[in-house]
Amino acid sequence: MATLVDSMGRWDDRMEVVAHEPASWLLLHKKSAYYLEVRCSLYGNNFNLLIKLTEDERKQYEKSGKAFIQDMVVKIQSFPQAYYTRNQSIALQKTVGEAILAWRR
Repeated sequence: MATLVDSMGRWDDRMEVVAHEPASWLLLHKKSAYYLEVRCSLYGNNFNLLIKLTEDERKQYEKSGKAFIQDMVVKIQSFPQAYYTRNQSIALQKTVGEAILAWRR
């Protein structure tokens, strides 16, 4: 992952997409944090949850890679209610949207 500097010499701390599974999940990175956006369905309603990985989860990801993320996605999709309190979708909606647009270019 490249560290970027803008034209004014300031550190660029934009969020970026680092991994994904189409129509299922996105893994995003900003500074030292990872965020997992998971497509969920409950009682016929589709929605996304954006979860910031805890320090332990981040270490597990760095150790096990995509396999850890896929296991976590299964857990979240199986019981999304357990992750509602960690959902940051509203707070980071603009930042995530910008990261996805930049990634698709």
